[in-house]
Amino acid sequence: METTLPGIYVAGDITGVEEASSAMEEGRLAGVASAESLGYYDESTAKKLKEDIWDRLNSLRTGPFGEGRFKAKLKQLKERRQLA
Repeated sequence: METTLPGIYVAGDITGVEEASSAMEEGRLAGVASAESLGYYDESTAKKLKEDIWDRLNSLRTGPFGEGRFKAKLKQLKERRQLA
């Protein structure tokens, strides 16, 4: 969740519109990543926390409501990369 600017993390609609539960999990992911970079979590603890969050995110994104939004988000990310 870290941007191309070191130390700047993003989550939620700024990364592409999904639904609120996904945005909250992305916020948790960004929080763990930033806490790890500041030394509040060691690598193994952060890895376990991130894996748990990714599992929940993937579960949300494969449901009947999340899948379409996730595909739209991936499309936005690809388009942004082409513009950069």
